[in-house]
Amino acid sequence: MEYFVAVAEERQFSKAAVRLGVGQSTVSEQIRSLEQQLGAELFLRTSRSVTLTPAGVAFLAGCRKILAELGHLQQTVLAHARGELGRLRIGAVGPALTGVVPTVLRRLTKLSPGINVTLQTMGTERQVRALAQGDLEAGFVRAVSRRPGLRVETIADEPLWAVLPRAHPLAGDDSVDLADLSGETFVFWPRDANPAFYDQIIAACHQHDCIPGHLVEGTDMQTQLAFIGAGMGVSVQPASFRDAGRTDLVFVPLRGGVRTVALQLAWSPEFETPVVRTLLHAVRLSKTELGA
Repeated sequence: MEYFVAVAEERQFSKAAVRLGVGQSTVSEQIRSLEQQLGAELFLRTSRSVTLTPAGVAFLAGCRKILAELGHLQQTVLAHARGELGRLRIGAVGPALTGVVPTVLRRLTKLSPGINVTLQTMGTERQVRALAQGDLEAGFVRAVSRRPGLRVETIADEPLWAVLPRAHPLAGDDSVDLADLSGETFVFWPRDANPAFYDQIIAACHQHDCIPGHLVEGTDMQTQLAFIGAGMGVSVQPASFRDAGRTDLVFVPLRGGVRTVALQLAWSPEFETPVVRTLLHAVRLSKTELGA
């Protein structure tokens, strides 16, 4: 079709050949082959020029439309290949939704506004399973160690803070030692929601002479904060919990070099698409803004 349109617009085989960057004989052969396939003569030929037959006029209109659609389709395919278009299903732990995720998504939208993003609040282990099954393209997870079939990149290493009811005796202190909370009821996640994170927090408590007296489980961030605000216990949580906007509890920094916990982006190399690489680029560009 490109050969036919070039001849129709240039009205000479020689000029069409120059435009296409091929020999004139090649153009002639392509046109003859096309006319044989269609069973119709497309051009009236003279020694100086060619003109379209009525069949050629009809064919030209269709060819121009098809070539325009093919050009658009090619641009769409290239945009998908460059990670500028496509579907991006993301999971995120609750605390990431208040700061990290909006920052990254703003950056992603500036880079590639054509990406269709869906976002679900999910615990870390549930995200890991969804990534392995191809039900998510990426996830904002907590304290995940490298494992087969999973890639992770740290976005931020967050300090741990004590989370106390507003009426707690230590709520007005500038900082506290973990040992000061030893023997108190602790509000925390069920271990199976993220075993690595759970074990990391418990290990930090033991390392700093803090032995929880009792554990109250909350399956999500808001449930845990509600328990703490009601005076049912205390907790140790990443700094991003402070963005929850509650007035019935306080966050107090921990003294003594308590370890940090990682907030990460995770994805499966098996289901790594160009839009996942665009998201990863957005994460890396966002680290400065996030103070990572």
